[in-house]
Amino acid sequence: MIGSGLPGHPWPDEMLAQARERVHSSVPADRLARYRDGTARHVDPADVLAMARAHTLWQVAGPDRGRADLADEVWEAAVEMCRLVFHRMWTGPRATERHLDPPAARRLSEIAVPALVVNGRSDVPGIQAVSGLLAEGIAGARRLDLPRTGHLAPLERPSEVTGALTTFLKSTM
Repeated sequence: MIGSGLPGHPWPDEMLAQARERVHSSVPADRLARYRDGTARHVDPADVLAMARAHTLWQVAGPDRGRADLADEVWEAAVEMCRLVFHRMWTGPRATERHLDPPAARRLSEIAVPALVVNGRSDVPGIQAVSGLLAEGIAGARRLDLPRTGHLAPLERPSEVTGALTTFLKSTM
């Protein structure tokens, strides 16, 4: 699990406030609301790009790092991935989520397979906290903390992540 979320775990208020301030504010609130609820007649590509850049800066670089902390190819790939995600979310069919009962956050002890948790030490603190919950809640889970790494560790540190995954998978066979 790399930079994972955890259904049933509430995101901290500080993290949600930071997302509103640093990411959601990149698009005017009225348009963002229409994009999110699917009522916009037109999605402005400039809004999609602004949201992608803001999200990449906050989460992919990390809240305490800046644009210069990411290699150009990492920045460009992350912005493009985010741009495609926001475009799909705002123009495509609405996703339907299915929720476990009880939620995954309360069922980690049921996981009986090997697990590797990869955490970027520059990622948003709320995401890092989930890495801790996963590593502690899944019996025998291994955790890898990567310094100077944000949310997309495989993109930012491909050699380290590939090496860790290879070692992990070999050890589980």
